[in-house]
Amino acid sequence: MSSDSDKLLRNAELLYVQPVAMGVSRILRSRSERERLEACLKAAEIITRYLAGVSLSSYACRSEEDNADELDLSDSVKGALSWGTFLKIIQQVHGKQSEHPMKPHLAHFRTKKKDKVSPESLLVELLEIRNRQGHDLHTLSTTQAANILSGNDGVQQKLSELLRLLERVLSFPLFISEETKYERKSFVTRLLWLMGDSPDPKPVELTLNDGIEESKQPYVIVKDKMIKLWPFFAWDMMEDNLNRYALLQIDKISNEKLYMKPLEPYVKSFEGVMHEVKDMLISTRIEPELTPMCGNNLLGEVWFEERKQREASQDALEGSMPWQDFDEDILKWYAKKLDSTSEKSPRDVIGKILFDGRERFEPSDIRQAQLLFGTKECLAKILSRDLIDLRCMSAESIRWDERISERINVLSALRLSVEFFVKHSQSKESPSMDDLVKTDGSSDYLAMREALVNIFIHQDYSDNSSAAQIELKPSRAMFANPGYSMVSEERLTEGGKSQARNPLIARALRLIGFAELAGSGLRVLALTWRTANRWPPKFESDKESNSFTLTLDWRSVEDYYDPELKEKLGVKLTTEQACIFNLARSSDGKSMQQASAGTGLSLDDTKKCINYLTTQRLVENSKGTISLAEHLDHLRITQS
Repeated sequence: MSSDSDKLLRNAELLYVQPVAMGVSRILRSRSERERLEACLKAAEIITRYLAGVSLSSYACRSEEDNADELDLSDSVKGALSWGTFLKIIQQVHGKQSEHPMKPHLAHFRTKKKDKVSPESLLVELLEIRNRQGHDLHTLSTTQAANILSGNDGVQQKLSELLRLLERVLSFPLFISEETKYERKSFVTRLLWLMGDSPDPKPVELTLNDGIEESKQPYVIVKDKMIKLWPFFAWDMMEDNLNRYALLQIDKISNEKLYMKPLEPYVKSFEGVMHEVKDMLISTRIEPELTPMCGNNLLGEVWFEERKQREASQDALEGSMPWQDFDEDILKWYAKKLDSTSEKSPRDVIGKILFDGRERFEPSDIRQAQLLFGTKECLAKILSRDLIDLRCMSAESIRWDERISERINVLSALRLSVEFFVKHSQSKESPSMDDLVKTDGSSDYLAMREALVNIFIHQDYSDNSSAAQIELKPSRAMFANPGYSMVSEERLTEGGKSQARNPLIARALRLIGFAELAGSGLRVLALTWRTANRWPPKFESDKESNSFTLTLDWRSVEDYYDPELKEKLGVKLTTEQACIFNLARSSDGKSMQQASAGTGLSLDDTKKCINYLTTQRLVENSKGTISLAEHLDHLRITQS
């Protein structure tokens, strides 16, 4: 491979849209001529699929004057979709004269000059090569594969030229808005840039002048326009044993279902969306969204600042994983958890399963890996505070009975926290760190599991103000994190799937069974506490202080709504209304979120219950704090 070709591939791996970057990454990781040939042809197919989706979605955003110029693909795009089908989609869109956001950037897709190479001619040639060789490329000898790959007219040269010609289109930022909140006359969105080959993009929070219409749907930014790519592409959870989000692409269309898949061998079906698929195939016109401003810049320009940082990091560090910074014992333990039967080295096992075989990484991935596996010397360099601060106080004490504060890697800190929790909690169970794979058990165990995992995957490790803290007292446990919740209170209470602040750390824990679906932990915790009839967990997120605190009360909630009180009050309550009444007896009141967690109702249904109780003069709602009505003060209980 020439140095120019190598540089182009590495640039694409770092900066192109995620599916293409991941396809290119497989080329760079290939270990044989045959494997490289297969990866090159697969990358060409991925590029075709992506261009088809972007072209068709962009065409739907054509100018209002061109609305009548419809393109009906409903007869030709159905069943299992092939590489050739996606190529025809691009060709048909390109043949239309209508103006749409991507049109000027794909004007060079086809050329009339016979002696000039175009993206179309390259894709046609690469598809023909794949068809000639069939799908059994693994039967080729090394020499045969090398002959097809190499030379000025070889597959690798064609792919490199294709990437070069499409650099602009494949560099337009692809993103997901996980959630948008309206705060202080601005829209605050939690966004994932789906750029580069990392399968676990780190969320960023941006303040925009306008909202984004759809959450959890992929968009591509073309200057001042945003093109929505659903239902050609989707951002969704891959369940089964994968338990992580991925960009899915259309793969098969049946009469009743849409089937989509990522690059991995996995298929997910969607029901109830066929009307949207039909609209896409007949190119029903939609109005493109305008790209919002982030400060003085368009949102797309924010990505280009991130791009500059990635390029600078690539030049400085070459993006390689610093294995020399990692604790060997922790690596061995983690590798055995990933694959207990493998005889390969920990580096090989972890590299293949956790890192997907990648050899070059974004700065955020490298830092998360150092936090996860790093030696004490490594942690001292990258972290200006302790990682965990453990404290315990008995009922008769005025000082901490024991306090441990350490600057150690995440896996070591998790082990230390489990041991500390077992030593000082009132639970009769004595789980070890290896037991965290269990998804059932007592409420104490489940709460410990979810709270500890939450503290490590959502911690803001760039905040040097304080360590994550765990305080154990006879009546309650408190888990405090640097790093406010990037999820709204409503989604936090009702449980919403989202990307963790530290997605690589979250994935590392999920792969060994220590965490479940993304965003499910606090919902599980609330259910566990409710089932045990305990006071609901209290979540406090403070953006100004950049902190998140979870408080668990060990004590049981007394059911005071008995037949005698029912007769005195003269009001009949549902089970949920009675639950909120019991919670309101607390001296400090309970929040709307705690009432929701305590009943298992949505926030909207919880508000309806509270409105009824307020109308009956049983409770008062003061700025979101629910407490007993003044005339029932004698029923109030004191909680210390």
